[in-house]
Amino acid sequence: MASDSAARWGRRITYIAILAPAYYDITRIAWLFGIPLGITKELFQSLQDTGGVWAGAALALVSICGAMLTRGLIKPWGEVFPPWIPFMAGKRVPPALAIVPAGLVSIIITVTGLGVVLNFSFSSLQNWGASTPLLLFPIWGIALGAATIFYYYRRQGRCNHCGHLDN
Repeated sequence: MASDSAARWGRRITYIAILAPAYYDITRIAWLFGIPLGITKELFQSLQDTGGVWAGAALALVSICGAMLTRGLIKPWGEVFPPWIPFMAGKRVPPALAIVPAGLVSIIITVTGLGVVLNFSFSSLQNWGASTPLLLFPIWGIALGAATIFYYYRRQGRCNHCGHLDN
């Protein structure tokens, strides 16, 4: 069935969107714990002195939270609020609650990532931990956008009689 194939592709794309920022997250969290993963001691010291390790860790935490929310695009709790959410438990999740933020974030990540790719310099490979994780941002953004589109189509109502989308 075409819908089964679309559901499989939707899950695969969503997992790509979940895993794509992991490389970025790992490097930034390593720096927070004092491990200069992929960067020179000088850059590491500079990041520590300026608080850059905290900023990187905060962005990694936002990314990890975003990955958990992205998972909702393929899980039941992305369609019906789970029991532990006060006042909303058991109610239908409005599709726009997921589609709008995920769509905006996918655009921002994709545009940012394309800027990084276009301005990438191989001279930055000395600090590969700072530069190369950002090269995955276009993949992350495009995968998140595609996952959002699959979620949108999956959440569209269908007529039980003829199978056409309800409007």
